Amino acid sequence: MVEDSMELFMDDFSVVGDIFETCLEQLWQVLQRCVETNFVLNWEKCHFMVREGIVLGHKVSQKGLEVDKAKIEVIKKLPPPILVKEKVVKFNFDDACMVAFKCLKEKLISTPVIISPDWSAPFEVMCDASGTASGVVLGQKRNKLFHPIYYASNTLNGAQPKKDVKPRLIRWVLLLQEFDFEVKDRKVCGLIPEELNFYQRKRFLFDVKKYFWDEPYLFIECADHIIRRCVPEEEFNEILHFCHSSPVGGHHGGVRTTAKILQSGYYWPSLYKDAHEFVQKCMQCQRQGGVSRRHELPLKPILEVKLFDAWGIDFMGPFVSSFGNKYILVAVDYVSKWVEVVALPNNEGRSVVQFQK
Repeated sequence: MVEDSMELFMDDFSVVGDIFETCLEQLWQVLQRCVETNFVLNWEKCHFMVREGIVLGHKVSQKGLEVDKAKIEVIKKLPPPILVKEKVVKFNFDDACMVAFKCLKEKLISTPVIISPDWSAPFEVMCDASGTASGVVLGQKRNKLFHPIYYASNTLNGAQPKKDVKPRLIRWVLLLQEFDFEVKDRKVCGLIPEELNFYQRKRFLFDVKKYFWDEPYLFIECADHIIRRCVPEEEFNEILHFCHSSPVGGHHGGVRTTAKILQSGYYWPSLYKDAHEFVQKCMQCQRQGGVSRRHELPLKPILEVKLFDAWGIDFMGPFVSSFGNKYILVAVDYVSKWVEVVALPNNEGRSVVQFQK
C-alpha cells in the first residue's frame, strides 16, 4: 500500500489516485486499515478529495512539488546584513559575501529535492550545533548525491544546562544500539588563515591534531602525552597567582612555578615566558629573594622499628587507694598499639623496672 496508493512521511500520509473512483477505493482501504489497528486520526487535519494542497510548507498538485509563496515571502525580501552586533569582531561584507547571500536565499526559496525514504537503503543523519541552536537532517544518497528526507532544529536556552549533555548522549547511544550505524566526523574546511605560507600551513595542520574540543573547554595533548586544558588569556594571572603567590604557592622561581601549573593541568603557549615575568614582578620575591635550601625545614630520618621494639610508658594517678595501689602504669607498643596495664602502689623507678622484668 505504501508507495503504491499512499505516500507516508513521518506522521503524515496522503492517499492519491488518478481518477475519483480509484482514489475513493484506496481511501476506503486506508481508513479500514486504521480501524483494524486502532489508529486515531485528527479530523481537523484531514482533507478529502482535493486537487492540490499544502503539505509540510509545500504546494502539491498535478504540476508536482512547488514552493508555498506565503512561506518564502519574508526570505525573498530579506535584505543583506549591514550592521554587526558584536563590536569586537571585524567583518567585511564584500562582493563574495553578497554572492553567497543571494545563493543562500535562492536555495531557501526554490523547490527542494525532498525524497521519500527507501527502506532498503542506508540512512544518513547530518547534525551540527552552535552555542545557540542545533539542527539535524535525515536523508539518503541517490546516484551518489545526498537528498534530504526530514529536517529538525532546536533553539538552545538557559534551561538546558551543559552538565546534562553527557547523560543525554549516553541515552541516545543506548537507544541506537539496536541499529547498525557508523559515526563520521566531518572536518571543517576553509578556516586556515590566508596569510600563512606553505610551511606555516603545514605546521598549522600538524599542530592542530594535538587539540580537541570537549564542551565547554579546549584541551591539548602535550609533549609528555598528558592532556591539559587550554586556558584563555583572562585566566592567566589568576592561575599564576594561585601557583606562585597564594599560601600554597611557595613563591618559587619561574621554572618551578611553570612545573606547578603544568602539574595542575593547565597550559597556554606563552606559559614559560609569562611565569618568569610574573616571578620577576612579584614584590615579595623582590624583597626577600628566592627560596633556597636554607629556607627549607630540616629533614628527619624515619625510625624503622619492628613489633614490640619500641614502647611508650607513662603513669596515671594518683587515684583513691585500692588494695594499696594508687597508680596505674600504662605501656603501649608503637607498632601494633598493644596495651599493657598494671596497678602499682607508687610511681617510683624500681616499680617500672620490676614491671619490665
